[in-house]
Amino acid sequence: MGDKFPEFEFVDLEGNKTDYKDLKDKLIILNTWFVGCKGCKEEEENLKQLTEEFKDRKDIVFLSFAMSSPQKI
Repeated sequence: MGDKFPEFEFVDLEGNKTDYKDLKDKLIILNTWFVGCKGCKEEEENLKQLTEEFKDRKDIVFLSFAMSSPQKI
């Protein structure tokens, strides 16, 4: 096994603040990307399908951290 993922907090596009502790006991699917990334764009459809498939699972959280401004997203 690897190291424990570091604690973090973030603000989503709607302005909601979330802390790592709020996600305790949940499976976190984490994706990082930026607007100009060709590979990121190619995986977008698969990620949409995955989130749709598991949208009713309260024990799974999908996080996508973007390296772009909210205006570009």
